[in-house]
Amino acid sequence: MSAPTVLPEAIDDQVRELCANAVDALEIAAGLEFGGLTDEAAALRHGHADVFAYAEALYRSVPRKPVEPVVDGPVPWAGNQGRHAVRGILFGLPGLCYVTAAQAVTGSTVVLVVSLLLAWAYGQGAAYLAYVAIGHGDRDAGLAVARWGLRAGLAVLAPVIAGVGVLTSAGPAGIALALGQAAYLLAAGVILVADGELVLLAVLIPGCVVSAVYLVSGWPQPWAVWAAGALSVAEAVVLAEIVSRTPARASVRGRLLGALAPALFGALCGGLLAAGTPLKNGALVMVPLSLSMGAAEWAVFRFRRGGHLLLGRTATARRFARAVRGELFGALGRYLAVLLALTALAWLAGRPGYGETLRLAANLALGGAVLVALILQSCGINAPVLGLFGVALAAELAAPQTPELQLGAYLALLFAITCLAWAAVARTPLHR
Repeated sequence: MSAPTVLPEAIDDQVRELCANAVDALEIAAGLEFGGLTDEAAALRHGHADVFAYAEALYRSVPRKPVEPVVDGPVPWAGNQGRHAVRGILFGLPGLCYVTAAQAVTGSTVVLVVSLLLAWAYGQGAAYLAYVAIGHGDRDAGLAVARWGLRAGLAVLAPVIAGVGVLTSAGPAGIALALGQAAYLLAAGVILVADGELVLLAVLIPGCVVSAVYLVSGWPQPWAVWAAGALSVAEAVVLAEIVSRTPARASVRGRLLGALAPALFGALCGGLLAAGTPLKNGALVMVPLSLSMGAAEWAVFRFRRGGHLLLGRTATARRFARAVRGELFGALGRYLAVLLALTALAWLAGRPGYGETLRLAANLALGGAVLVALILQSCGINAPVLGLFGVALAAELAAPQTPELQLGAYLALLFAITCLAWAAVARTPLHR
């Protein structure tokens, strides 16, 4: 490291405070320009070629003594760990109903995959629109957007899914399961936007309790299990309407383009998960990854909070980059530990064969890639993420469906997106 520069002039308190709290010389230059200093003034008054040269000299001469700002309101990117744990349970519990219902459904893989993809993609876009409105301080408008999004989604997706089921000869049971899956996903998204985790947990009780009893004992009759699942789906749709009811009139004009990225990401994730799920023991492979999404959400919040706090705790841009990259790998490591534990439990419960075991391992890599992607998207980085996931899905669809190739593809995706994040997260403006 080069020796500090000693300026031959006194520095006023305002400039000294700017320099003491700046992460890099560019931040000092921006502050000086905001204060009215021009390149000509920097040359005449301070003897430097321009504002950037003067800022660099200040950065090298004034010691860093960052002061953490006093925040009157909530700290940015704060989160409740218990809430995210409940969300993780909510992501995984429907797997019980799916395992039970799927035993009575044959030849319905296509319509179930189409239902999953459409519901995930549409749900991601609708949730984005709602959260944008809430983020701008208009909670009523956000809930209204979510409510109308649910109504439009059910009206548009239901006939499409039913049509695909008819064309693929899925049968009434397969079509019903696909429609129920889509309706639940859309309604659950609205309830979560309204912070109704406990409401959704209560909604799942009928279907999940009866399904669990049936899996253990074979009782009651299958029709009763289907009825309990249908009750859970109906409750979800009705309660989504209730919890999102507000007097506000929502407008989504100008926000639809922004919803495209999360919707496309949801479709790509759904496509990768569906393409890599075997017809046999499919739920066993999918449930650990689905259940881990609550832990992923918590990891994203914790990383963003850590990056924000590091702005006031690190003395140089180099130290900030090193520390925030440590936060990134810490988030990835903690999440993968949770996903590994869930995967191990699934393996012990099902004792799958070689192929399913490799697919469980592949989903570890896919889960890690999804977490890093969510972190990048929370920083506003969308296009490279969508590009990498799009390439991975294209490779998955083009290559032979073997567990070995799938594991290699997902490991490559995890490596590529981690390299992208390594460079991206070190940029201080992303953490403001």
